Amino acid sequence: MVEAGVAGDALPILSVIALMGMLGLLAIVLSKQRPHLGRIFLWVSASAMLVVSLLCIFSIGVIFLPAGILLMLAAIGLREQAKPSVPQGK
Repeated sequence: MVEAGVAGDALPILSVIALMGMLGLLAIVLSKQRPHLGRIFLWVSASAMLVVSLLCIFSIGVIFLPAGILLMLAAIGLREQAKPSVPQGK
C-alpha cells in the first residue's frame, strides 16, 4: 500500500478495524472483573465488526466476516451463560 501511494487512504479504515479489536480485547478483560460491562463491550464490538464486514463485503469484509460471526456467537454464549438456571421441581 505504501508503494502504491494509497496508505493514507486506508488509514481510517484500518483504524476503525483496530478500534473494534481493542473493544473486543477490553470486553475479554472486563468480563472477569465487571461481567455486565464486559458483555456490553462484547456486543458493541461484535455488532461493529459485522456491520463493517457487511459494508465492505466485496473487498476486505470477507476477511473480517468470520471474526464478526465468532464474536457474535461469543456474545450470545455469554448471554446464555448469564441467565440463572431454574431447577425444575417435581
